[in-house]
Amino acid sequence: GRIFAFSGGRMGRVEPFKSTYQPPDKRRLTYGKGKPIILVNNGDQAWENGPYGLVHQLPELVQQWKIANHYGLVNLFRSVIKEKGVLVLDHGVNFVANRPVDVIDIFTPENVRVRLDLHKTSYLPLRVSFRLENPTTHDWEDYAVDYDNYQRFSGIMTPMNIVRQRNDERISAIYRNSVTYNQAVPPNYFQRPR
Repeated sequence: GRIFAFSGGRMGRVEPFKSTYQPPDKRRLTYGKGKPIILVNNGDQAWENGPYGLVHQLPELVQQWKIANHYGLVNLFRSVIKEKGVLVLDHGVNFVANRPVDVIDIFTPENVRVRLDLHKTSYLPLRVSFRLENPTTHDWEDYAVDYDNYQRFSGIMTPMNIVRQRNDERISAIYRNSVTYNQAVPPNYFQRPR
């Protein structure tokens, strides 16, 4: 697909990308034209292989990945709601992007409130939002991830458009062309790139 990066509310660049993800915390993202940049995340380990050679990813990029991954749809349903001490409540009905939604509040043991907005008739997630304390500045930051343009791949309804915001400012947008599930990956695919 295509990935869009934003800075200060302005679009920084558009790049073609390919991403491979293995729950709960492994990702290999290749983006760019010509000689692509490769980002590999494997738990707390994170590398970038790009124009400056192989380096560790910047701490703020690692933190952004961890937040997006932990509260993204996959881990929200696989892990977060299954943690001991999590409270899940029906919060009624609202609207997201002019569409009616059922609102689900998820309270974690770490005192994070996650709001899940499900389309009223299809029950597909349209938005996940939450508030976290920035570990560096100790300011509170509001996150929202919008999911749209669902298509079926391998029998799974999959959002093709994903837009991430922090403090009401767009930080990235992903527009997928296709998705493949349960694809075999090489044994060292999520290790330090060469």
